[in-house]
Order: sequence, then C-alpha cells, then structure tokens
Amino acid sequence: MLDKVLLDEAKDQIRRREYGVEHIEDKALIQIAAVFDGSPDVRKITDYEQLS
Repeated sequence: MLDKVLLDEAKDQIRRREYGVEHIEDKALIQIAAVFDGSPDVRKITDYEQLS
C-alpha cells in the first residue's frame, strides 16, 4: 500500500516539475516513475509505472 502512495507521489512530482518534457534532438524520452526500497536487505525497485 505504501508503494502505491509513493508511486503516485513520484508521478505527481514528474508532472508538476515537468521532468522530461524538453526536446533532446531526435532522441526518444520515456518518463518512468519508480519506487526504490533502499533498506539494506532489499535494495531494489519495488514499483514502477511509465507515464504517457
């Protein structure tokens, strides 16, 4: 449940701050919101979602 809240927060932050909306020559840009669990026993991405 916490991952869902954190993922929604990450998506909202990407949209509000307009991360990745700049044009980088002819490169494709994929916006991905991710939740990373940095605890020593886990250390992995626990949830992610591609933004359109």
